[in-house]
Amino acid sequence: MLLALATSAGCLITDLIPYTPEQPVTPPIIRDDQGVTRPRLGDLVNIDVGQNVEFRVPVDDENTADPLQYAFFINQPRECVDDGGRDCQPERGFLAVDPNGSVRRIISVTRPFRSTGCFRVELWVSSRFRASGDFHTPVRSGDVDFATWWVFVRDPPGMGDGGAPDPSRCMGVQN
Repeated sequence: MLLALATSAGCLITDLIPYTPEQPVTPPIIRDDQGVTRPRLGDLVNIDVGQNVEFRVPVDDENTADPLQYAFFINQPRECVDDGGRDCQPERGFLAVDPNGSVRRIISVTRPFRSTGCFRVELWVSSRFRASGDFHTPVRSGDVDFATWWVFVRDPPGMGDGGAPDPSRCMGVQN
């Protein structure tokens, strides 16, 4: 009787469908460590026109075997979609930090500032960003971190201010 019931139920599973759950996303984490991070995260940096700022930023990433991508955006909206008429690409494109077998990696970039004014500098880090559209968007949702600095660039002493705003008003202002 059980055999008749089992065969007449009409639903026999003969093939198992393989299911591999997606691995949880562990995004990279930009760190603000005293003595390592330069300038400190969120700082207002005051320099004379023509000077450089060295950005030295530790990033922790549990995915020690995977490369990281990073990009600097200068005075760009965070939701900037490149529609052909608008340039939303990162300043120097996407750069890579190769795996080193450690959770900690260091991003080190020196950037010149050749004009006066206020500049919002953002560093975005992910295992991989989209290659078009909104360049701030990672391929895997949630796989991103970013940090912001403000750079106030003034004329050298005795040269005037070149129309640059007061450094105390720099944060939130864009050229």
